Amino acid sequence: MSVKPHPYRAEKCLAKGLVSMSENAGYEQLKSAFELHTSQTEQHVATVEQVFDIVGEKAQAQKCAAMEGLTR
Repeated sequence: MSVKPHPYRAEKCLAKGLVSMSENAGYEQLKSAFELHTSQTEQHVATVEQVFDIVGEKAQAQKCAAMEGLTR
């Protein structure tokens, strides 16, 4: 089963980007916000993967160029 670029691939891409943003944040409050969002985004990815496991499919998605561009 294939999922359109969002939300699965976009969420996976965003999770990686948020880690980088957190590491490079100049303000502690901003860093904390990125870390919280990272945690939430990783939970979204895990939830989607659980759904695929339940239906016996492997989660696959097309590239999400828009999200990849935003997180560079």
